[in-house]
Parts: sequence; structure tokens; C-alpha cells
Amino acid sequence: MDTRMISLSPHGIIEKDVPISTLQIEPILLARPDTPVQEVSFALNQGSFCMAGVADAGKQLIGFIEHMDLVTAGFGAYLGFVNNEDALGKCRPFFSGLFSGARNIHASHVMCGERALFMRETSDPLSILLCMAKRHRRVLPVVSSAGEALGAVCAETLLSTVLDHDSKCNPKGT
Repeated sequence: MDTRMISLSPHGIIEKDVPISTLQIEPILLARPDTPVQEVSFALNQGSFCMAGVADAGKQLIGFIEHMDLVTAGFGAYLGFVNNEDALGKCRPFFSGLFSGARNIHASHVMCGERALFMRETSDPLSILLCMAKRHRRVLPVVSSAGEALGAVCAETLLSTVLDHDSKCNPKGT
């Protein structure tokens, strides 16, 4: 069996002084903590935003919601034991109640508020990719030094930047 390992050469690694602010930052939807989750879900599913930031009145980011946060919240307490068709049948009403408004769930109930996942605009791309890998996240919010939401950065953008940088530093045949 032929196995190949791909790795970045030491010359291809992006230096720490390449800030995220030089990369493409995606726009995010901003929601208040009391915004009904079905409104957040509807806006996210329109396709123009990769995540919703949950901000206080001063536009300080206090959390964020991406699609998997909605799925996790939808399954709720059933998440730990959903492993057969019977359990799935029991949790369907619970899950659908999240999006119908019947459960009266707000953005603050489903958001991820882990501040370690709020990337600063000065963060370097490799550090962000490492954080994404450790936390199984595809997209993370970017905040200013004052904590205001600036947007989001996606793994695809970061990977593209790393690969492009590596190919420029290590042209084929060198």
C-alpha cells in the first residue's frame, strides 16, 4: 500500500507576524442575546452568513452560533443517547420545537460563549487553524482589541492561504 505524507517545509510556514486582518474575513449576522433562535436559524439558512455573533448592546461579542450549535441545541438532552431509530423518533418533536418557536429558546441559550474561541484581528493563521482543529470548528469569530465583532474566518480561507504561501516559498523542483 502506497502511503504518502504531506507536510509543510520549514520555509513554507506562515510567520507569526502575518495577522488575520490581512486575510478575507467573512461578514457575520449580529443578534441580541434575546433574539429567538428560529430567527437566527432562518437568517443563517439564507446562505449569506457563515455564523451569527451574539453581541451585547455595545456590540461586544459575548458568543457565537454556527449551524452545528443549532443542531446540538436541537437534540438537547437526547444527544447523549441518540443511537437508534426509537430514540430519534422521540427527539424529533424536541428538535422541531426549537425552530418553531414553541420552546421559546433565545440566541443566548444556544451560543458558544467560550472566549478562547474569539480570534483577535492580530492572530496568526496557523494558531487559528490549530484552535479550529482542537475544538472541531470550521469557522471562528474575529474580534477587535476592544472585543467588537469584526466578522468570521473560515478554515477553507486559512488552508488556502497556508497552501498558497507554501507553494510560493517552495516552487516545484526546489
